[in-house]
Amino acid sequence: MYLKSNLPKFINHVGIKRLIAFLLMCSLQVCYSSAQTYIDISGKVIDAVDGTPLAFAHVTILNGSVGTTTNTDGFFRLRLPDWFKNDSLKISYLGYQSKRLSVISLSKAENLISLSPEGINLQEIVVRPDSLDAVQIVEAMREQLRKNYPQKPKNITGFFRETINLSTKVKQEILYAEGVLEFYKTAYRGKPDIHDAVRVVKGYRKPLLHGYRYRKDTLSLPSISQGSHLGIMVDIAKAPPDFLGPRFWKRYQYQHLGYTNLDTFNLHIISFKPLANQKKGGLEGKLYIDAKSLALVKASFIMTKQALNEYNEYHTKEKELPINLISRKLEVNYSNHDGSWYLKSGHVLNRYVDVRTNVPFINKMDVIVTEIKPGKGKHLPPRESLHRESVFAIQAGKLSADYWEGFNVIANTPLKPISRQPTPKPYQKQELITLEGADWINSLEVAKRLAKREKKLILIDFWATWCRPCFRMDQEVWSTPEIQALKENFIPLEVDIDLHPSIRQALNVRYLPTVMIIDPWEDVYLLEEGYQNKEHLKALLEVFPANVERLYIAMEDYKSRKEDAERLMEVIRNQHLYASNLSGSAKRGFVQKSLKHLKKLRKMMTKEKSPQLQAELSWQDIWSTSLRGQKSKALSLLEEAVQGEIQAAHQTLAYFLATHIYREAGKMDQAHAYLEKLKQCNNHQPYLVMLTN
Repeated sequence: MYLKSNLPKFINHVGIKRLIAFLLMCSLQVCYSSAQTYIDISGKVIDAVDGTPLAFAHVTILNGSVGTTTNTDGFFRLRLPDWFKNDSLKISYLGYQSKRLSVISLSKAENLISLSPEGINLQEIVVRPDSLDAVQIVEAMREQLRKNYPQKPKNITGFFRETINLSTKVKQEILYAEGVLEFYKTAYRGKPDIHDAVRVVKGYRKPLLHGYRYRKDTLSLPSISQGSHLGIMVDIAKAPPDFLGPRFWKRYQYQHLGYTNLDTFNLHIISFKPLANQKKGGLEGKLYIDAKSLALVKASFIMTKQALNEYNEYHTKEKELPINLISRKLEVNYSNHDGSWYLKSGHVLNRYVDVRTNVPFINKMDVIVTEIKPGKGKHLPPRESLHRESVFAIQAGKLSADYWEGFNVIANTPLKPISRQPTPKPYQKQELITLEGADWINSLEVAKRLAKREKKLILIDFWATWCRPCFRMDQEVWSTPEIQALKENFIPLEVDIDLHPSIRQALNVRYLPTVMIIDPWEDVYLLEEGYQNKEHLKALLEVFPANVERLYIAMEDYKSRKEDAERLMEVIRNQHLYASNLSGSAKRGFVQKSLKHLKKLRKMMTKEKSPQLQAELSWQDIWSTSLRGQKSKALSLLEEAVQGEIQAAHQTLAYFLATHIYREAGKMDQAHAYLEKLKQCNNHQPYLVMLTN
């Protein structure tokens, strides 16, 4: 069967492995002199004809063993010691003309490097494709392994990155791990060697979840990583899979498709696929073999549908995994150094689906070789070598700017385009946002836009994958019909603090779980820390208004004209109006916001001499005091205020406050007298409603 073939374990077997955290010791660090200076080169490699990014292009020092590989978007970053300043870089890609550029010319800015497609020089091809036997070429490649690949142990430096992301509209990162690795590889003999080893020089892993939230459930995922050993597992010239193994022709059909080139090397293109009715072969793809030396230069292949079905059947039955593998794509690249071919990069792209929810997710692993150490390789100390079954799991905090100082890494795609790259015209169509069918929103900016449009407050659930009370609250509280119904009064936003640390910092979240209600300007109206049971959360949420249109109109008017005292006063009026019609947590939230604005307004009034605004400020202070429940103080302020003349513009508010405060103090005669005065005022109806609540 396919699963029993000698294909490397990362292709044939993905089991549940135990996550192991490795502590970095000082002995694992590569130290550099503080006086060492570096030359940073970065850029993007594209097709000269249509501007298409060239993924996994080779970027290498011409006279050395240091280099890197472009990422999937064509970007690269290379950090070189300054003694390379007089050297040149060679940029090469399969089927394109290579370029040689001086280090100095590339070190001053972001670089856009275009490569032109190159045809095959048929004069150098002695034997035409139609007369070639593809099986003989592959067999000759196997026979030349010892001649074409290193026959002495080598120490090699590389860089590894792995990500797992939900393949949904709202991207959710499940895993992000990367690190500088040192490999020890023995001579290439056409079979795996147990002495091959790897250690972590320096690594980083975001403290992310090992699962995800789906509707009412929080679902865990099994470990599917082979992490730091990828640089050993994808080296198929050293550990050949079954399509390069002994008697390979009994499993696969091979066909010579033609030629291409890589730098100065002309390459055979050979396709392979399982023989008809052959159950042992489970892969199909292409091989690129140097026409002169018969070295394997590149291989790209996928798992067949039959192999995927067998894989999923086996792991569902034997391992009881809740996921199915939808596709697996692999690419392996080699480069020539001093006459021998070395692994340059390996890439694995897995697409899975959770059978419980039909939620798809993508597992992406990349390893690049950044330096081939000179001389004979030395064994790695056993205590520093990683076990083959271990998962890359070194943890660190937020990366500092100099975390990768002295190392070459896989470039991250920049947020802004390189300056010399033509920037496409922005899409002009207005973004359409809808809440139909939505449960939680995952973007704060989207939530703000929706809140302004719908005139609603934003309800936030702060959580983390390692927070057990968060899971409990999700199952026992958020998923209940009563809370689900109340959520419709808000714009619901969930924030994983590990994925969005900036939001946690901006809103000063200190505990988990935390429930928060804010407006689009990030003013906080409710903050509840820790686990909240259903009854308590229901009592908190049901007192908040489902529509705050008047307040938002006032806020947007104020924000559009900063430092305008009259418009800020309108905001305060609306906050007090809402607070007077509310109770409990909602009332406290609106009063707290009005206090902040009152304080700001007082400072503004020291510069702006407006007797009318100053008089209203006094009445708003009395209102705020009453709303805070300070009855004695409110009564004292009121009796002092009513002794003077009440301006006509403030009479409605003044009579309302007098009626309410005297009633609270038990002075019913005074309350009744001011109530009659209130009824004579224009626009008295909203105040009468508040008095009856």
